[in-house]
Amino acid sequence: MNEVETSSHLLVAAFDFGTTFSGYAYSFRDKPLQIYTNNTWNDGTYLSLKTPTCLLLDPEEKFHSFGYEAENKYKKLVEDDEHHSWLFFRRFKMLLHKNKKLNKQTTVKDITGKRRMFAIDIFSMSIRYLRDHFFLELQKQYSGIEQTDIQYVITIPAIWDDNGKQFMRMAALQADIDDKKLTLALEPEAASICCQKISVDSKDKTNMSGLQYIVIDIGGGTVDITAHQINDNGTLTELYKASGGPWGGIYVDQNFLNFLDDLFGEQVISFF
Repeated sequence: MNEVETSSHLLVAAFDFGTTFSGYAYSFRDKPLQIYTNNTWNDGTYLSLKTPTCLLLDPEEKFHSFGYEAENKYKKLVEDDEHHSWLFFRRFKMLLHKNKKLNKQTTVKDITGKRRMFAIDIFSMSIRYLRDHFFLELQKQYSGIEQTDIQYVITIPAIWDDNGKQFMRMAALQADIDDKKLTLALEPEAASICCQKISVDSKDKTNMSGLQYIVIDIGGGTVDITAHQINDNGTLTELYKASGGPWGGIYVDQNFLNFLDDLFGEQVISFF
């Protein structure tokens, strides 16, 4: 994890690259607690603070769309029976969990399970989309800001090993994010720090010397559990190494689908 060069950036943009949903937020250096989020993700019915972590490639294996746009386009292709040459990827983030063989040659299957792409390309296309979307929205509101003015942060599960962390960094670099402008932050630690800063009331409750507390981050793919203690100077001490596992919401979904397979038969559910 490289050190943030506080003197060289105007604002910080943080990407929450999730197993099921992704989004971003940003704040300016002179007002770090005045946090802005993108609330214009649109599934066609309502606005959301996040968009699905899914990627659609055209028949030439080129980027087509990400998020709700990718979902809606692929749905239309399926309805018209025109989807067979397209590639749709989702829930691919869990590939990074304790994968000892993870490298640039690692591949990931599309939703049909019949075609593969290099995982580094799928991750970098997704990160690039989030970066470009953020920068475009930023330019609509503020003029004169350059990429060199931005410090990027990507949050990652605390239980990831070094392979997963390094892979995410490589994907970000391939998405043209400057390594000197990139920080990887552990999700539960970011949440813990945020709880001490978001409001006076919350700070009164949590910012007490010697206070020990547990943060449980239950996501779509992983569950992270961390234990911290607040020191006299306001810094945090990790009481025990981060723990957890692949116990997120997608596994609840899969168990429900397995139940339906047992109840109605796998062939019926597959057809459905």
